[in-house]
Amino acid sequence: MEVHMKKAILLSFFGTTRLREHERVIDKFINGFKNEFNDCDIKICFTSRIVKKILEKKGMSFDDECEAIKKLKEAGYKDIRVVSTNIIPGEEYKKLKNVSNRLTTPFISNSKDIAKLIDGMTAFKLNEGEEFIYVGHGTYHVADRIYEDIDNAFREKNNKYHMMSIEGELDLDSVVENLSKDTKTIYLRPFMLVSGVHMLEDIASDDEDSIKTRLEKLGYEVKLIDKGLGEEDYFLNDSIEKVKAMEEPLLNIVGVGPGDEDLLTVKAILTLKNTNAVFVLDNRGRNLALDTVMSYVKDKPIIKMPFDMKSANEALYNELKLKLEEALAEYRDVSFVTIGDAAVFSTPMNLSKILDKKININLINGMPSFVALTAMNKEPLIEKGESLVISDNTELVESAKPDRAVILKGTLNKEAVLKLKDTYEAEYFKRISMPNEMYLTDEEEIRKDNDYISLFYLKKRK
Repeated sequence: MEVHMKKAILLSFFGTTRLREHERVIDKFINGFKNEFNDCDIKICFTSRIVKKILEKKGMSFDDECEAIKKLKEAGYKDIRVVSTNIIPGEEYKKLKNVSNRLTTPFISNSKDIAKLIDGMTAFKLNEGEEFIYVGHGTYHVADRIYEDIDNAFREKNNKYHMMSIEGELDLDSVVENLSKDTKTIYLRPFMLVSGVHMLEDIASDDEDSIKTRLEKLGYEVKLIDKGLGEEDYFLNDSIEKVKAMEEPLLNIVGVGPGDEDLLTVKAILTLKNTNAVFVLDNRGRNLALDTVMSYVKDKPIIKMPFDMKSANEALYNELKLKLEEALAEYRDVSFVTIGDAAVFSTPMNLSKILDKKININLINGMPSFVALTAMNKEPLIEKGESLVISDNTELVESAKPDRAVILKGTLNKEAVLKLKDTYEAEYFKRISMPNEMYLTDEEEIRKDNDYISLFYLKKRK
């Protein structure tokens, strides 16, 4: 008998204290998602702690993103998709990345998003002598440059449209410089999900430093469009389409670096903290990748698949495929951890080629051992003008004759590497970044060692 999996979609908003926007935008999104996803429970959260406190004084209570996710998991939801209603991927979006892997991107994260939404953003009909200024929030986050990208896209599409921000680099003065000399009337509209406090105070107020007042002092007639972007159907539809694209399970292929917990990336740590289960290859009872991340996943289900790399064949890969797909069906968000970088000689990446194509894959890069070795020998991996080969055998080194080379699986290539000693200086590394790491150059000592977790670094003799 098939057990029904509880599904939830969490709509995340910054929040607003302007109550009419709850009906115009927040309720619009809730109803839109309920109509589209009738097999999911629709929940909401506010990420702004300040807005939450103000609303609590008015008798209105909302969970923040941490509280909402915790409650959903405690209630038995395994399939949880989180919807970001952020305009750009700034500081508020980071809060959501801290609690979920199955998260939609903000409305505008890159040039493709701009191209997709620009027709809707420039649909307002302007007459002769009229121009249109969108006013974004702005941020000190690096994502602030997206406002400039939007402004540039406006110029190419319709140079009567402009973008500025309240707290970012693209200020009112930079917009005024680009207004036509014939312009008499300017429309102002918030480039924000809701038309809230910023509209009332920073854009439309009669204060002498408001955007409206400053433009009026320059002789322009100002017309206000008191309407957030969240009221537009194309923004709601964009969110819905992004959530539909997340319907299938998520496989995170996580590179955990060479074996030192301190070399895990922040992205890897967040992914592992948010995942529902961890998948590892069990090589005779041990897994170096799992050992590296255990402090972050010890409270999560760990699915182990016996897998001997030396005897791997098509039948074993098919068995591994079925085991992983079963885990994804049960947990919906699974992290397959692998030593080194997830894209370099990676079993999970090879496996992903034969998985169900509908599975969403999230690749998390890690520091490969051949980069970490530079901390041991204090030698640059490669310098300007040089060539570098990275391989699991010496054939390409012999044919290409690079300036430097990394030969992985050191113990399997010892004799072949040592035959190149007249052409290359050979350094042997094992267990890089681990407590028992070792760095050898003596030929006899190299021959005696049989550690599989090893590699050679070759440098052409002068």
